[in-house]
Amino acid sequence: MGIRVAVGQFHELTEERLRFAAQIGVTGLQMNNPTLPGDTRWEQQDVRALVEKVEAAGLRFEAIENVPTHFYHKAMMGLEGRDEQIENYQATIRAVARAGVPVLGLHFMPNSVWTTDRNGTTRGGATARQFDMAVVEANIDNLELLRSFMPTTLGRASSMPLFGKDGPVITEDQMWSNYTYFMKAVLPVAEEEGLKLALHPDDPPVPMLGGVARLFYKPDNFKKAYDLVGRSEAWSLDLCLGCCSK
Repeated sequence: MGIRVAVGQFHELTEERLRFAAQIGVTGLQMNNPTLPGDTRWEQQDVRALVEKVEAAGLRFEAIENVPTHFYHKAMMGLEGRDEQIENYQATIRAVARAGVPVLGLHFMPNSVWTTDRNGTTRGGATARQFDMAVVEANIDNLELLRSFMPTTLGRASSMPLFGKDGPVITEDQMWSNYTYFMKAVLPVAEEEGLKLALHPDDPPVPMLGGVARLFYKPDNFKKAYDLVGRSEAWSLDLCLGCCSK
């Protein structure tokens, strides 16, 4: 299979984005958590409207990376209400697949991506977000500061798990149990619809943040995840070079 190049990692599909894709000669487009109606799930007609806009520009809609974290955070944490969230996630899978998008990315990080410096200097003097575990450890009980390391909307959300050094912990075993429960419910739907679910590595790739264990920070755990859910054809990986560059 050949490699196709696409532009991506944006929430809003604008005419400027479509022109840019055409100008640089790519064949497709990918979106990250597109801005769509729905507080708990997406509907087919809303996703299809995006697909038709992309196809009208002569491009292929390659994939969507991530739904809003609050769509399935209870499932990730094993909380009451997870079954309802899983039903909605199953509906979203059907909506995305039937709208014509072949890949839906997901992560399994209830408190999501962390960044300790959003204006770090990198190669050639460019700025980039950076993560330093020492900064987290030095401020482990400063929950207000720790929340600022999370994405803005999540940092403001009290429903997202975040604990100090003496607070409760969601263990790795609990997270594996939650992952298995979730995936065994949603993978069969993806298989039926011919959709691939692409698992994103943990960002940053560390064993625990804010009292919540992380699973996908080392190769052995990807292999374990694949085996746990029966080596499904619908199970795939999202190769994020920012997380897997070592």
